[in-house]
Amino acid sequence: MNTQQMPDLLTDMVGPTSDELVEDGYFTDVTPYAKKFHDMTDKVRITPNISIMLAQLGSSEPQEVEWYDELDSLLTTIRGGIMDMNDDDFKNFEKYRHTLMLKHKDNEVWLAMDCTSGDSVHIFTPAEY
Repeated sequence: MNTQQMPDLLTDMVGPTSDELVEDGYFTDVTPYAKKFHDMTDKVRITPNISIMLAQLGSSEPQEVEWYDELDSLLTTIRGGIMDMNDDDFKNFEKYRHTLMLKHKDNEVWLAMDCTSGDSVHIFTPAEY
């Protein structure tokens, strides 16, 4: 697990908000599941590549419910990664929006905090960065 600082130009860019990206179908909002089963307080959004990865791991189609078992496993990995952070890394992740890089079942998964639509965690692959 390591963190990476986002380039300054990304914080100054103007674009769609996180909620707009959910409305447009880019992000899948898994917040209700993350709150109910993992006590996560922030919004949680996954990208298309993460949906595909979860479907492949769960041997189902991205639009099917079966990959929720894999989502549960991924959220467990993410919670563990966040809880294993030292105080400085957690501060950098939460306050300065650094990216957290984790391995989930041999897949590289990144997550970053976003505040364009209230605090949210975006889970994505390096290819989507």
